[in-house]
Amino acid sequence: MAILFLRNVPDHVIDRLKALAIHERRSVSETAVHELDKSTRLAEKVSLLLQDDPPDLDVSVEEMVQALDEARSAREAYLEK
Repeated sequence: MAILFLRNVPDHVIDRLKALAIHERRSVSETAVHELDKSTRLAEKVSLLLQDDPPDLDVSVEEMVQALDEARSAREAYLEK
């Protein structure tokens, strides 16, 4: 595993990472790695969407809409707690 040192990280970013780490019961380092992993995965997904000839994943529009609706409902239920 590699070691990554970050310089010039704004205080507000560190504050948010600390708050997130406390909320998720992780260290700031674990939280930062988790967030970097999520953002790089998202970048991969975006690059797939922007391809001129994206791969056919054999998923219907109806399935995608249903999954999106379910995720939104779950998020709303979570936020109402």
